[in-house]
Amino acid sequence: MTARQIGIAWGWYTLSPGFSSLWPPAIPPKPYGSSNLDKIALVITDGEFNTPYCKSIIAAKASATGTGERIDCNGTNGTAFDQARNMCTAMQNAGITVYTVGFGLSKGSQASTVMEHCASGAANAFSAANGAELRDAFRSIATAISLLRLSK
Repeated sequence: MTARQIGIAWGWYTLSPGFSSLWPPAIPPKPYGSSNLDKIALVITDGEFNTPYCKSIIAAKASATGTGERIDCNGTNGTAFDQARNMCTAMQNAGITVYTVGFGLSKGSQASTVMEHCASGAANAFSAANGAELRDAFRSIATAISLLRLSK
């Protein structure tokens, strides 16, 4: 079972000043639009978004299999796919550049579709079928953001 939308949420939380209360006061996320600042998220997956939650427990209609406890309700904010797409749209609208890498995803699968949507344009969406293609994807992303510098 995988709730990949939760990984996307936490990636956004690390970049958004709206979630600065989650982090130590000495290292809050900088405001959107700060000079000399690019906010970049990298979303990586090797599988489906198949575990929505309701009241913090796996929702009744989760397509994932497993032994996790389920609750007899469904998420009020849509499926795991809907949640991922909505968060990616919100990140892009806030000015975050999103790169995606899908590893071993079937073309046309729901996960592949979500990853294409999440990327900030077709040039930012990568699909890799093997280790060599995965290295190429990371190399392309690194080249695209080569002017990025981390500083304190």
